Amino acid sequence: MGLIEKIKNALKLETIDPAAEKILLDTLAEKQNEPAPAPAPIPAPAPKSDNGDKISGLEAKVDQIYSALIEETKARQEIQKNYDEKIAADKKARVQATLDNAIKLNKIPAKNEEEIAKWKTMFEKDYDAAEFALSKIKGDEPKPDVPPNPGNNIGGNIKVNRAALIEAARDEFKTTKN
Repeated sequence: MGLIEKIKNALKLETIDPAAEKILLDTLAEKQNEPAPAPAPIPAPAPKSDNGDKISGLEAKVDQIYSALIEETKARQEIQKNYDEKIAADKKARVQATLDNAIKLNKIPAKNEEEIAKWKTMFEKDYDAAEFALSKIKGDEPKPDVPPNPGNNIGGNIKVNRAALIEAARDEFKTTKN
């Protein structure tokens, strides 16, 4: 494909005026014989002005702020990670304490590992629902922590101190008139 046809296609012209074609060909011929134009000179860097110093100072401040922001973000992520680990450890300890108490009260069989694992999974998924379900299971009643009372034990776990009763009775009789 010739140069003229390329130009026609580029201009999307069906026909071209023969006079215009001759002018175009003459111009192209002259351009081919001319030396290539010299490249444009690269401008010398402008001398630094106060604005350039201000901009570089601002860029340094932006870099400092960005670095501080990165450090702050890392510190916050570390704090969040430590917090999440503490929450997970607390939850694990709470679940284990509840399971131990349920085993102690015979609500969960101590020797049945499958049952313990099932309850542990339930507590880890939804603690409140599992605690409610466990509260509906009958087990042994917790025994009150009453120290044994040798000697002055009347009627079970009631501790009677005779000397204190006698002293209280004397005080009552002194203040009461018959």
